[in-house]
Amino acid sequence: MSFNFKLTVILLLFSGLIRATSPDNTTTQAMLEKLAENFSPEKNINTEGQQLTYVDIPENVKVEIAGTSFEQIIDFEGKIIRPLSDKASKVTFLLKKDTLSALTKTFPITISAKETKTPQDNPKPKVIPALQEWKGTTGSWMVPNRKLSIQIDHKDLEERMEIFAKDYQSLTGNQAEVIHSATDQSKADISVDLSAPSSVGEEGYILNISNDKISISATTPTGAFWGTRTLLQVFHNNEFRFPCGSVRDYPQYPVRGFMYDVGRKPATLEAIQYVMKTMSYYKLNDLQLHLKDNFIWLHEYTEIPNKKDATDEQKAAARKEVMDAAPTAFRLESSMVGENGIPLTSKDVFYTKKQFGNLIDDAKLYGVNIVPEIDVPGHAMSFVRVRPDLMYRGELQKPYDVERTAMLDASEDIFDPETGRTYREETMSFVQEVFDEYLTAEDGEKPVFRDGIVHIGTDEYYGEAEDYRWFANELLTYVKERGFTPRLWGSLTAKPGQTPVTSKGVQMHVWSLGWQRPLDAIDAGFDIINILDVDTYMVPNGTENIGGYGDYVNLQHLYGAKWQPNVMRQYTVIPGHPQMLGAQYALWNDNSFRRTTGLTDYDLYERIRTTGAVIAEKTWNEAKDNSFTDFMWLIKETGTPPSINPQYKADFTVLEPDFSANNPVLQNAKIRKNVIHLKGGKSYVKPLLVENIGPDYIAEFEVKVTGSSNQEQILFSSHTGSFKMVQNKTGQIGFSRDGFDYSFNYTAPKNQWLKIKLIAKGRTLNLFVDGEKIEGPIRNRYPETNRFNTFIFPLEFIGDENNALNGELRNFKITR
Repeated sequence: MSFNFKLTVILLLFSGLIRATSPDNTTTQAMLEKLAENFSPEKNINTEGQQLTYVDIPENVKVEIAGTSFEQIIDFEGKIIRPLSDKASKVTFLLKKDTLSALTKTFPITISAKETKTPQDNPKPKVIPALQEWKGTTGSWMVPNRKLSIQIDHKDLEERMEIFAKDYQSLTGNQAEVIHSATDQSKADISVDLSAPSSVGEEGYILNISNDKISISATTPTGAFWGTRTLLQVFHNNEFRFPCGSVRDYPQYPVRGFMYDVGRKPATLEAIQYVMKTMSYYKLNDLQLHLKDNFIWLHEYTEIPNKKDATDEQKAAARKEVMDAAPTAFRLESSMVGENGIPLTSKDVFYTKKQFGNLIDDAKLYGVNIVPEIDVPGHAMSFVRVRPDLMYRGELQKPYDVERTAMLDASEDIFDPETGRTYREETMSFVQEVFDEYLTAEDGEKPVFRDGIVHIGTDEYYGEAEDYRWFANELLTYVKERGFTPRLWGSLTAKPGQTPVTSKGVQMHVWSLGWQRPLDAIDAGFDIINILDVDTYMVPNGTENIGGYGDYVNLQHLYGAKWQPNVMRQYTVIPGHPQMLGAQYALWNDNSFRRTTGLTDYDLYERIRTTGAVIAEKTWNEAKDNSFTDFMWLIKETGTPPSINPQYKADFTVLEPDFSANNPVLQNAKIRKNVIHLKGGKSYVKPLLVENIGPDYIAEFEVKVTGSSNQEQILFSSHTGSFKMVQNKTGQIGFSRDGFDYSFNYTAPKNQWLKIKLIAKGRTLNLFVDGEKIEGPIRNRYPETNRFNTFIFPLEFIGDENNALNGELRNFKITR
C-alpha cells in the first residue's frame, strides 16, 4: 500500500510536540484514540508479504492484534499464512503507548490466494459446515468398486480411522481396511498423517485429492477425523465422487456445541450417542448434558396454600407434599443415599458410571467433548430430597414457598452449634462429596468424568449475592484443583458483590443478559460461550411454534447476518477475541413430569440435527456460501451420518417374517407352523430382523391370550419400549415407552384369536381390534397433558426378557 507522506509528517510533528511539551496521560490517550479512529487497512496495513506491516504509525506507538477471527490466515503476531483461495479475517488492532491504549474498529482483511483460480477448476464441494479454503483442479476421485485401503502414519489415528472405515462401508456398501505406514504407500487409496503445518490449528486439516489418491494431513487425530467427515459428506452428495483439488479447512471458534436437557426428560443412552455422532458429522465438538433438574412449576404439585400469606403449617405441609411427589431427577448412578433412605439417583432412567465414562471415551474418538453438568445450588431438588436439612431457608423472590425445595442453603448462618459449621460449609461439603464420585478415581480406574470440562450450573439462585459468589468460587476452585476445567451459567451481573469469584481458566455461559453481560464477564477474566436464551433455546411442545423458547429455534434468524457467535444483542465482543470461545444451542425439556406432552427421542432428533447444522455453519465458517433456502436444502440432502439410524428407518415395503426360513433365537418359546407360542415371564423369539421401526407403518397380526395373569404381558419389546396385550394396572391392551404406560379401552378376552391392526402415523397411534377402532390410548399419569403418542415399533424381541405374553401369535406383518 502507498505511503501517505503528508499524514506521516503531521503525525511525526504531533509526536514531537508531545515529547517537547511532556503531555499528561489525557493528551496521550486522546492522541491514541484519534489514531485509532482514523486507522484503516487501506492507509495503515500492508499484506503483501508474510507478515502484516504497519505504515503511517508514529514510532512511539506500538500496534498489536486484539482479535483475529481466523488465526489460520492472520495470527496474533501478524503472521500471514497464504490461503488456497482468497480469505478474509476480521481483525481488530490495539494501539499502545506506555500503559495507555486504544482499540481500532474491526476490519475484514482479505489475504489473497497462493494460486490464481482458472475457469477449468472444479467448484468447491458443498458440505456442512462449508469448507474454508478450496483450490480446484480437474477430474475426480471415484470410490473404488473393491476394498478401500486407508493408510495411517501414527497409532493414535487407528481407532478413528476404523470408525471412518465402518462409516465408509455403511455409506458405500464396500469394505475398507486400515493399514500402517510400513505398507507400500503406493497401494493406499487414502493416506492419513499428522504432519500438517501447525498453522492449520489443532482441529484443522488439509485434503489433497487427485484422480487416484486422497491424502488427509492434520496436526492432531481430531483434525484428521474432521477430514473424514468431509469425505463422507462429499461422497454422499456427489455420487461417490470427490472432485480433484485441495482443501485447507479449520474452525472459526474452538467451542461449537449443544446443551441437552436429559435431566427433566430422560434420553436413552442410544439417543445420546445418535446426537453425539450427528454433531460429529457437522464438526460440532461440545455436547453438554444437563444431568439433573426438577420441574419448574413446583406449586402445581400441591393445592395447599403456600404463598407469603400462608401459615407456617401450611407452607410446611405444601413443601412435604411437593417433596413426596418427587418431580425431580438425577440421571447418574450414585452411592449417595440420605439418612431418610432416599437415593440421589433417579429410579426410572439413569446412566451407570461405567456407561457414562465409556460415552465420554467414545465421544472423544468422534471429536466431541462430553460436558457433564450437575447444577447447584439452584435446580437442586434431588439434592434437597437427600438432605432436607440443607433446604434454602432465606427470603424468596418467587411467590410460592415450595420453590425453596429446589435450592440449597449457602448462608453463613450456623448449621451446627456444637462444631460452629455454617450452612454454606455443610452444603459445600455435601456437594463436593457428590462431585467427588465423578471427579476422583476409584480402584485404579479413571474418574467417571475423565479429564475434561465439568459444568457446575449456578443459574437462577435466588439467595443472597455474597452467599452465591462464595459458593460459586469455592466449587469452581474445587473442580479446578482436581484437574478439570469448570464451566458455569453466568450470573454475576445479577449477583454483584465483594466476594471474589475465580475466573482464570473458567468457562462461562452467557445465557441471559439480565443475569450476565458478556463484556463484564470478559473484563473479569472469564472465557465466554454465547448461548443467549431467546436466540438459541428451544423448549419442545409439539406446536411447531418458532423462536422465543418455542418448539423450534428460529433457524432463519440464526443463519442470518444479525446473529453471530460474538454478538449478544446490544453487546459485541471483538471477533476472534481469545476469551470468546464460541456458541451453543440448547434443548430444554421444561415440558416434563406432569406437563410432558408425549414427545420422544425420535421426535426431538430432527430439531437437534437441523439446528446443529446451522450452528455448525456459523461457528466453523461464516454462512456465506449459501442462501438460507439453499442451506436448508443442503441439510436435507446431506442427511444423517452413516452407521446410525436415529429415526429407525427400515428398508422394506412389507416385512413378513417366515420363521421356517431362518434360524431365530428362542428362549422358553416355540414356533410351530409359523405360530409362536410364548409362555410368560422370560419367554421370547429374537427374530434377527430390524430391532425398531419408526413411523409411518401398519402392523398387523393375530394374537391369543391364554394366560390368566393380571400382571403385564408383553408381546413385542426392545430398548425403546414395549407393546402389551395386558397393560400393568389397567389390564387393557397398551404400550409403554419413556417411563409412561398407555392403555387402550379394550381388554383382550382369554383363549380367543384377535385380529390386531396398529396404525402409526407421525405422532399418533391407533388400534383396531377385529376391524373396530378402539378408544385411546390414555396415559396412566398426567393424561391431561398428553397430546402425542409416537410409538417406535419394538421388534428386538417377540415376547420379553421378563414379562412376556402367555399366549400365541401368528400372521404377523408390517407394511410401510
